[in-house]
Amino acid sequence: MSTKFSDLKSKKKLIAAGVGSAILAMIFLGTPGIFSGAYTAIIGFVLLSLIWRAFGAMFGFGLGRLLKQDVSFPKMKYVGLIAVAGILDAIGVIAFLYGVAVDSATLPIIASLAGLTGAVTVGCALILLKEKPEFNQWIGILLAIAGVVLIAYIS
Repeated sequence: MSTKFSDLKSKKKLIAAGVGSAILAMIFLGTPGIFSGAYTAIIGFVLLSLIWRAFGAMFGFGLGRLLKQDVSFPKMKYVGLIAVAGILDAIGVIAFLYGVAVDSATLPIIASLAGLTGAVTVGCALILLKEKPEFNQWIGILLAIAGVVLIAYIS
């Protein structure tokens, strides 16, 4: 959804920048999610949410330093946006783990909505950066929405 095919053609690359990082992020985020039911039953959904986010922050900063990336404090004009994103992320993780804790029937819908993050990225670029999504991006967004609807219908 967030890859423009025209960028791939002009740079002669097979995959867009950031795809490797995205795959690693899916693995590191998805693997604990598989075992979240067991962890939630043992330590509770709020504590597990804090552990997930604390571990992610420590791993991210540590790896950033190791890879010699700039992990300094962001510019003040972005701090508010980052704080809002962090709060919304925390609410999302707590809601997801609460659904796991109470064995909610709507959990597949919540989990599949996470697949729309690419649509959010494209939507933000559309609104904030005035970008125009390419045809493949619109198809990706529609397929993600269709997947969420399909999972909601089946479950």
